[in-house]
Amino acid sequence: MGFEIVDMMTGERGILAHINQKEGPKVASYRVKLEDLNRIGVLGIKRSIEKNVALIIIDEIGKMELVSEEFQETVWDALNYQKVLGTIGQITHPFVTKVYQRNDVRVFNLTIQNRELIFNDLKRLFFESFNEFPPGKF
Repeated sequence: MGFEIVDMMTGERGILAHINQKEGPKVASYRVKLEDLNRIGVLGIKRSIEKNVALIIIDEIGKMELVSEEFQETVWDALNYQKVLGTIGQITHPFVTKVYQRNDVRVFNLTIQNRELIFNDLKRLFFESFNEFPPGKF
């Protein structure tokens, strides 16, 4: 029926997109609720940068999220912050192309077959980057 957007830091929730949404950009059979995307998603990312958090997790950068120019700008700012773990759709979009072209972004193509290997690679990267995650606690 729809998709929810959640700020994990504050617990604030909203509607990302819904089939019964009357207004907003259309993506497949859904309409994106830009107000909630910008109020919760964009502000959550901005707040994380301002608070200098150790890691910003963005799940996901996809078709629905990319209808917001403000979301794109804020994600770019977060990538410049260089403490982001995110998922990004394998879609044709100028912003996605721009992200893939960055020298400071490492992309893992996740499949059912390689998900355990990717998990282990990410775990190793976390341990190397964030000393506050002791082995065995991940």
